[in-house]
Amino acid sequence: MKKMILLAMAILSASVLAASGDISISGSATGVGTTATKDIGLTGKAVKAVSLSSDIDSVDFGTVMIGKTASTSLDLILGGEKDFKVQLSAADIPNVVITGLENSVTIADSAATQNVPMTLAYTPTEAGEELNATLTVTAAYTD
Repeated sequence: MKKMILLAMAILSASVLAASGDISISGSATGVGTTATKDIGLTGKAVKAVSLSSDIDSVDFGTVMIGKTASTSLDLILGGEKDFKVQLSAADIPNVVITGLENSVTIADSAATQNVPMTLAYTPTEAGEELNATLTVTAAYTD
């Protein structure tokens, strides 16, 4: 019995000794925890830029009598995406009337160009009046 008690004490001592001492833990927090993700769908369509030019670069109405009208016709040449609507606009110029400039034009064919005919008419109202202006036409997609 004495041997058994000594053997039990030896086993118990060995267990206590094995459990005591310095304990160190090493490692890093990388990969610890969870990562949340969210998928967001993206859509879009690339389109050609709208382009605008004309068949003439300037208009000289010449000398015009008060109350009379001088006029000229020209074509705006519009390019861009087929079936897209383009808003055309021009600033007002005193004594100049613009006709045929539609507010909205649909481009019929993207491989070619869309001609937009317009007429400019100048009617002076005072003697000595000089017309020295720049007509700016703007084109922008409305779609």
